[in-house]
Amino acid sequence: MNRKVKFFAALVVVLAVLLVTCKKDKDEFSADDAKVELKSAGQEIQANVSSIFAEPPMQSMMFLMQLLDIEDDWKSSLKSAAKEVETFNLSTFNKLIRENVHLKNDGFDPDEGGEYTFNFDFDEFELTNPNVDYLMFIFPADELAYANEQNNAELKLNNLNIIEVEITDDWGTYYEEVLTSVNATFKIDGQQVMLCDYLAQLNEDALPVSATFNMDMPPYQMNLTHGGSGVNYTSNAEMKHNNDVLLKYNLVIKYTSQQDDIEKVLGNFQISPIRFEGEMSPKALDNCSETDISCMNNNIDVEVIQTVKNKLIGYIEFRMFYDEYWDEEYAEPVIVYSDGSWEWLFIALGLEFDDFKRGIMKR
Repeated sequence: MNRKVKFFAALVVVLAVLLVTCKKDKDEFSADDAKVELKSAGQEIQANVSSIFAEPPMQSMMFLMQLLDIEDDWKSSLKSAAKEVETFNLSTFNKLIRENVHLKNDGFDPDEGGEYTFNFDFDEFELTNPNVDYLMFIFPADELAYANEQNNAELKLNNLNIIEVEITDDWGTYYEEVLTSVNATFKIDGQQVMLCDYLAQLNEDALPVSATFNMDMPPYQMNLTHGGSGVNYTSNAEMKHNNDVLLKYNLVIKYTSQQDDIEKVLGNFQISPIRFEGEMSPKALDNCSETDISCMNNNIDVEVIQTVKNKLIGYIEFRMFYDEYWDEEYAEPVIVYSDGSWEWLFIALGLEFDDFKRGIMKR
């Protein structure tokens, strides 16, 4: 049932994975000021994200996932993808779409369509109209509507197309279903609150040859395009709150000759009020040994910039992180300041992950 909702989160996660344009001379914060700016940026980012998910359409979508019993699976998928962001493992970009937008069949057949209405007596969805060529869910928009047994929300999915792709990786060869198109309309109390359109073409390795995603959820709008040919592609996206840019990226992506991995990414990724600029070599990073920090740092050149003041906060490198729980070390990204001091990136942003909470950081 993940096929109806999970792609919304996963596509956002795909944007967040690619953090990387050419260096320019910029004014630089002192280390102390940079730490303050980064912490403040982290707070602003979290506030912006919280505001998005506090919108009634997003709250209702989350409630739908509860009704469909896929909330935990969706959160697990999102956490897994977020971990890839945390480790800057860009070589996994080619797997994000197929692994986090892969689909499970939980009884709803998009080829057949149908209107499914939430039945309060049985606490589940039932097929109430099979004679349509679209897929629709009619359900209570929130806890209050649920308590009042009121189905006041509708999610309608037109042009829903899902293909089966053959995947070969370290685990062997298997098949997965991947979403390639959908036009979604979401209404609450008869009022349209969200429109989403998604269209993608995949190659035989399930890599996106071209993709477009557009979302209109007033006061939020989001647009994404991805395309190219051969081994060279460009990817662009922008998300706004009214006229304020919350997220934006412009990237040039070069794949390996077999198009099974990413050789280089260069460009910029902005999640206001900070911007990441530079380039990375994901394939080379992936080929570095797990403890070869010098190798990793030789394949990443990314600056972190405060967008409003247009000043350099620092740059990204890797350091070894000791996980006391598992008694092992692995590389994690850090922010290096003007005086050479550094902090773990996600702690500096105030986004502490479980690994850091239970572990011990050391140089």
